[in-house]
Amino acid sequence: MKIISFLFKALIMLGLAVANNIDQHGLTSVFPDNGPSALDTKGFSFSKTYSSSGSSWSTSWNENRVFEALFKYENANHVNEEYEFRIGKGGQIYSFITSKGEALPPQFRADSKEAPWVDEVWQLVAVDKKLNNPDNHAHYFIHQAGVYLRDPQNLNVPFYSPQIAEYYNAKNQEYTTVNWGQHAHIGENLSNGFTSAILYYTKFKNLGRGLIQVDYLMYNFGNDNINHINMPWGGVRHSTFGNFFISNSNGTYTHQTGGFTSTSFETNQTDGWVGFSSNDQGTAPSLALVSDNSTGKIRIGDAANIPERNYTAYSNIRTNIDLSFGKQLHIRNYFVLGGTMDAVKNKINNTLKDKTNNSLKTIYSFENKNKNKVDSIFYFFNETDGAISASATTNQNGLHLKKQPYKNSYPIFLIKNKTGITRVTTNLYTFSKLPYDGKTTSIKLLGFRDKPTTVKLEYDTICAGASYTFYDGYTKTNINSNMKYVSRSGMTTDGESRFIQTMLTIKDKSKILPRSQINDGETTSELSLSMDLGSALTLKPQVIKIADTIAIKGDWSWSGPKGLSNSQRILTIDSYKSSSDGNYTITYTNANNCKDSLMYTLTSAITSANMNNYIKGKGIQANLIVNTNITYLETNAIISAQVFAMSGKLILSFRSESENWNVSKLPLGRYQIRFHLKNGVQHDFSFIKK
Repeated sequence: MKIISFLFKALIMLGLAVANNIDQHGLTSVFPDNGPSALDTKGFSFSKTYSSSGSSWSTSWNENRVFEALFKYENANHVNEEYEFRIGKGGQIYSFITSKGEALPPQFRADSKEAPWVDEVWQLVAVDKKLNNPDNHAHYFIHQAGVYLRDPQNLNVPFYSPQIAEYYNAKNQEYTTVNWGQHAHIGENLSNGFTSAILYYTKFKNLGRGLIQVDYLMYNFGNDNINHINMPWGGVRHSTFGNFFISNSNGTYTHQTGGFTSTSFETNQTDGWVGFSSNDQGTAPSLALVSDNSTGKIRIGDAANIPERNYTAYSNIRTNIDLSFGKQLHIRNYFVLGGTMDAVKNKINNTLKDKTNNSLKTIYSFENKNKNKVDSIFYFFNETDGAISASATTNQNGLHLKKQPYKNSYPIFLIKNKTGITRVTTNLYTFSKLPYDGKTTSIKLLGFRDKPTTVKLEYDTICAGASYTFYDGYTKTNINSNMKYVSRSGMTTDGESRFIQTMLTIKDKSKILPRSQINDGETTSELSLSMDLGSALTLKPQVIKIADTIAIKGDWSWSGPKGLSNSQRILTIDSYKSSSDGNYTITYTNANNCKDSLMYTLTSAITSANMNNYIKGKGIQANLIVNTNITYLETNAIISAQVFAMSGKLILSFRSESENWNVSKLPLGRYQIRFHLKNGVQHDFSFIKK
């Protein structure tokens, strides 16, 4: 019986829908491993355990709501290169403590609850300029960090872009997080109905001595055309780093002043970096951000309401780009710490520049991966104590995905809602049009396919040894253990490719053992029986389960010559007749409704009295002459014959040219003879030598 279930099963146990035994390293390894070598690997620590930054914040929310991970580097000999920065749940840097103190602004808003660590942080921002219409209350900004608290009916706590995968590589001192970017202006979006199909990959890597490599990858699997990005958006706390500097293409740098809305620079006119320092000479501890300088614009300066916001804003802007469906953008930046601006500049020149052409070791690339260059991963789906989970498997019968985005691919997720329902789907809005309303509680990335995809579970049971045909037409024979198989079964009404995971449970099948007895002889397990006319025959098959116990539960059914039908286990023929010859089939159906059958073949032994009738009944047209002692056999229709002992041993062979097939020298007893006829037919029966 089939039981079909979309992955909507309610969880009995509390907790998240889980993705077990999944290659998080493979899912997050989208970046080339070609950055600069580490300057120092000592003094670094990483933690996922919450700890407060100890910084002063203007928001009324506690930072335990935003904390995801801590990066920390200590070097007693170079204290101005020490740091600890905290990564938020959206992949943003929300706290960056240097030797001068907290470098991130205090998150001031007139409404202190409006934007806790979702705006004035280091993050990516994606914009579709065609859809972005601020004058008409249609702000289109997909934040890496999260959303503004501007929909009180549906959201009253901070909401950060959901993390869908993560991996920490202790050996390389690097941490990667993958997040589903969110439209920040949720209040306006109630009427605009913008959706997000942007995945943000972010890798933070400690290189030591105050050098941090940050890789970003943006992937768009939606229909909106992202043509304007901030890579990144961010800034510093004015009271910590109150002065900013712009690098010049000739290798120098210049102290600058101005407001954020009025101060901008073409990136190709710079040396690719900006700096922040606590004095206007740059002779105090400093922080720099290094980015690609091939094109684009840097906007930097003091934000409005500087005393309260305490914020020097920064944005590296790329506009008129094409990050449409199925495309990805890879960005590599660096944070650099030093005791002075000169120290920062020298570190950049000595470590982050290619000596052959003086170019920065940054990355700004739209190169897409081809599908055949991405590793595969296979999944089966399990249900344990009511909880549905995904498990990676080496069994290629599973759902076949690619680990990373490739050109024109769609991600697949394991998504759970607050009632415990779980779905495998591409549709991130499967439970709600509002990702932040609490209806969706967990999203896990599984991989990528050519088409949007959903998976449902089907449960079925079959008897051991049976065959089964799956939805894609594949038939597996002789199945003797539980198995899973994922096959495609068309499209959903929403345009997703539908896959069905069939989970087969094997039911035990009881095996019939042949047993029979002729007259008062010994019980035998032979299936081909030959007996004298008038013999008493008992066919008594049995099913052995444990210690030779005959199974009682179950149904027996006989069929045989002349419409025989019998529901008893034991079949008895009191006086055997030639008309009883034929095939007798016994079928046993056990408590699992699994059947097993076997067939007895019964023949009457040949004597001088019944030989001619027997031969004629078998359709052998032969002039068969047998003496009263069955010592000679002669025929024109039979071209050869073999005589066998009842054990199966070959005793005699006769060829067609033999005039007399003499069996007179055989000892008395029962034998089998096999006739080969001219028409190619073969007949076996037994005879008695008297």
